[in-house]
Amino acid sequence: MNERVWKVQPPLALGRYKHSCGALRHGNVRVVLAVAGITHQQINNAVGDTVETLMVTEVGEGDYQVATGWQFTGKLPIPLSETASATPSDQASFYVIGGTTLSDEASSFVFRFSCSDIANRQCHWTKVEFELQMPSTKGLALVVPQAPMVLISYSNARDCTQGMYYGNTPSDRGNK
Repeated sequence: MNERVWKVQPPLALGRYKHSCGALRHGNVRVVLAVAGITHQQINNAVGDTVETLMVTEVGEGDYQVATGWQFTGKLPIPLSETASATPSDQASFYVIGGTTLSDEASSFVFRFSCSDIANRQCHWTKVEFELQMPSTKGLALVVPQAPMVLISYSNARDCTQGMYYGNTPSDRGNK
């Protein structure tokens, strides 16, 4: 029987806060991400755009092999902190939603991270074709399993919630 225990893993290359974290999966390999935020090496708490990934390979039922360290894997298209993030139920991509820009304003952008070749870290960001109707920062995103992908972003603005749908819209899904 495998016991699940916490183990110390490699530290990030850049210490950061107000960043997004998540993972995507390709076969038996998970790509763990630490995205943007504010790093301790930036002057005056500047917002960053760096992305670090850590490869975790499943080598057996509940057993994993962790890569020797985090590696820089491209950059977010624009510097952001305090973003919401989500991985759809197919685990093939990772989304960063809204956030705070370099000019300290809320963002309405949505970016998608995906990999064409995990082993060689051939990964890239694309700007999604839609934006939030209202810019959002310090949000929360959830994926609803029954839908192809539904992200719900909650903004810290006074009494402000918004839903964002990717894939089928609620009216396309019918009364399920």
